Amino acid sequence: EAEEAISQLKAGIIGDDKQVARQVSFLENELGYRPIHICDAVDIVEGEEAWRLAVEGVLGNKRLALLVKPKDYFRAQAALRRFEGRPTCWLINTSAIRRLAEGKPPKPGALSEKVVALPGEYEVYARAYIDFTLGRTICCRDYKRRVAEDPATNAVTPEGDWYVAPSSTVIKYRYIQPFRLGSNARAKYE
Repeated sequence: EAEEAISQLKAGIIGDDKQVARQVSFLENELGYRPIHICDAVDIVEGEEAWRLAVEGVLGNKRLALLVKPKDYFRAQAALRRFEGRPTCWLINTSAIRRLAEGKPPKPGALSEKVVALPGEYEVYARAYIDFTLGRTICCRDYKRRVAEDPATNAVTPEGDWYVAPSSTVIKYRYIQPFRLGSNARAKYE
C-alpha cells in the first residue's frame, strides 16, 4: 500500500481516488444528494488552454473541493467529523463564498479570468470560489519583469512560475496530473 501511495504521489494523482469516492458517497448519504467537485463545475475559458497548468497548479488539491447547497454547508461539515476515513476533499463554504468574493473582487488580469463557471445549480458559487481563490494572482508572461516591477503582487506564468509575495515556486506538469478542470479534461490529456 505504501509503495502504491508513493507511486501515485509521483504520478501527481490527487489523494486516493477511492477515499475521495468514499467521502463523496458518505456525504451523498448524509445530505440526500451528491455534492459536486469544483473541478466539475468550472472549465478553462475557450482559447485560454495555455493557462491550464497555472490554474490547476495554483488550485492544487482544492480542485477536488466540494460544493453543497448553502443551507447544507454546516450539516455537511458536521457529517465529515463522523466520516470514518481520512477526509481528502475540502468543503467550500457555499453559505459565505459569495459574500467573501464580493468583498474582494478579482484584480484586472487575474488568473480567475482564465476560468469559466459552468451553467447549473452551483454556477454562482463556483464563480465566487474561483474569483476569491484565483482573483489575487495576476497572469504574466514575463515573470522576472513582473516581480521586479511589483514584488508585492502575486503572479503566475503559463509555464508555471508562481510568485506568492515574497516567495516563489515552480508548478511542474508531471505533479499536477491528471488535469481535472472541466468534464472532458481527462479525455483531453490522458
